[in-house]
Amino acid sequence: DEVTLRLLQPNMRELAHPHVTYSGVRDDFDVRYAREAAALAAKLGAPFEAVEVRGDHMSSLVDAVADFRARVERDLPACRAGEPPRVGR
Repeated sequence: DEVTLRLLQPNMRELAHPHVTYSGVRDDFDVRYAREAAALAAKLGAPFEAVEVRGDHMSSLVDAVADFRARVERDLPACRAGEPPRVGR
């Protein structure tokens, strides 16, 4: 059903492009789900990374965006050359 299609874990085996998820360390649900997803991804060899940043669900945004931006800037030359982005910091 549509809900299952929108959830990452049941579809982890199909993950084809690198995926990074951010969780604020004070958001117990997000951290727990992200760690479970990372464990499943490692088992399946899926290109998934869970990153924990300061804050809760809302206050983690600044650090998450800063990390994401650093990744984009790091990977931009390779992407322009037609290479896939890296998974990991």
